[in-house]
Amino acid sequence: MDSKFKLKSAKLSLLSSEESSLLKNILDAVCLGGKDRDRHIKLLSTYPLRLVYALAENSAELNSIMDSDIFLNGCWARQLKFLGYPYHEIVSFDKADKLTLFSQLKGAFLMSEFNNNPDLENPEAMVILNKACDIGMFSALVKRLKFYSNMLAKESSSAVTQKDIKTCMEFILKDVQKLSNLYWTIGCIDSALILFNVVNCYYAMQGHKQSVEQFFMAPKFSWLDEYDHESPYPITVLKVAIENLYIAQLLCQVTPSKRIIDEISHGKGLFSSLEQSFSSFEELQSMVVRKLTALHVPLIESFCRNAFIHAVKTINQYYPELELPHELPERSLTVKS
Repeated sequence: MDSKFKLKSAKLSLLSSEESSLLKNILDAVCLGGKDRDRHIKLLSTYPLRLVYALAENSAELNSIMDSDIFLNGCWARQLKFLGYPYHEIVSFDKADKLTLFSQLKGAFLMSEFNNNPDLENPEAMVILNKACDIGMFSALVKRLKFYSNMLAKESSSAVTQKDIKTCMEFILKDVQKLSNLYWTIGCIDSALILFNVVNCYYAMQGHKQSVEQFFMAPKFSWLDEYDHESPYPITVLKVAIENLYIAQLLCQVTPSKRIIDEISHGKGLFSSLEQSFSSFEELQSMVVRKLTALHVPLIESFCRNAFIHAVKTINQYYPELELPHELPERSLTVKS
C-alpha cells in the first residue's frame, strides 16, 4: 500500500503538542488517584470523539481505563445510543469474543470518518473500514462483505484466475463467520442475503456452473452422503447461507439476539421485507424452497433437513440448555414455491 495512505490513516491517532501534554497529565492523575483522578475521568467523557480515540490509541493504559471504568461506560452507552449503534456490551454467539462499549465507540468514530469518504476504490477508505471491521462493527462488516460480493460479480465477467476468486471467497466466508457470530439473528440474516448474491455470481461463471452440475451427477447422489464432503464453492456457500437462515430463526427469540435486533434496528425489528418470512418456519422454508428451486438444486428436502440438523448442532454446541426442534416441521418441507 502507498505510504501516503498509511500516513493519512495514521493521522486519526495523531496528538498535537497540547493534546500530548493532556495525555501526560491524565496518566499522572490516574497514577496518583484521589479527587484529581475522578475529575480527569469525568472530563474524558466530555472530549470530542476524535480526541478520545487518539488518546486511547496513544496509551494502552488509558485505553484500558476508558474500556473498564464504570462511570465512563455509562457515558459511552449514552453516546452510542445517540449515534444509533448498539449500546450494550456484545458477547458473541460462541462466547469467544466480546465487543466492549468503548471498543464500539472507537468503531463508531472510525465509521464516521469512513462515511466522510465511503468510496472503497480509495485505499484510504478501505484502511479505515478494515480497522472498523477488526473491531467488529456491524455496518463495517456488511459494507466490506458487499464490496467483496460486488468484486466477485465483476470477476465473474472477466478473465481472472481461480486463485483470485478463491482468495475473495476466503475473505467473504471469514467476514460472514464474524458477522453472524457477533450479531446473532440479524447477523445471520445479513450474511445469508449476501451469500445468496455470491451464489448467483458463481452460477454466472461457466466453469463453476459445470462443477456444480458434476457435483450433482455423482452416482446415486445424496445430500446425506455428500453434505460434509468437499464440494464446489457455490455449494459450500449455499449450505452456509441456508444454515444461517435456520440459525437466525432458531435464535430470534433468545434474549441476547432480541436485544441486538432491537438496538440495531432502532426498535423496528427485523428488516421490513423479511418480517413475514421469519414469522414461522413454514414461511422461512417457503423462501428457502424458492431460492433453491431457482438455482435448480436437486433433492431440496434432503438438503434442507441436513442444513437444519447442522444448524441445531451448532447452537446446541454452545447452548445445550436451549430446547430446539431436532427436525424441520413436516409441513415446512411441503411448502410449494
